[in-house]
Amino acid sequence: MVSKTIAKGTLSEMVLSMELVREGYDVFWPIADQGIVDIVAVHPVTGNIRLIDVKTMGRRKDGSRIHRVPSKPQRKIGIEIVEIDLNEHFDL
Repeated sequence: MVSKTIAKGTLSEMVLSMELVREGYDVFWPIADQGIVDIVAVHPVTGNIRLIDVKTMGRRKDGSRIHRVPSKPQRKIGIEIVEIDLNEHFDL
C-alpha cells in the first residue's frame, strides 16, 4: 500500500504534467523514484526546457502556507519549484 504522502506527491506530478502538456510541452519523468528533479518539460516549438521539482502545497495548522525553496544543488542547475494545491483539483 502506498503512503498518503507519496500518493499526493504523485497526484501533484500528474496534475502539473497535464497542465504542461496543455501548454504544448513534452513531459518526461525520471526512472528512479528519488532524484533532484521530478519533471523535465521541453517545448518543441520554443525550445524552452524546464527542470521542475513538484511539491504538494502544504499548510500549517494555523492555515498559513508552507513556502518551499530550491536546495543549493537545485539552485545551481536552475531547477524551479512548482507547488500544486490539490484542493483546487480534487475533493480531498
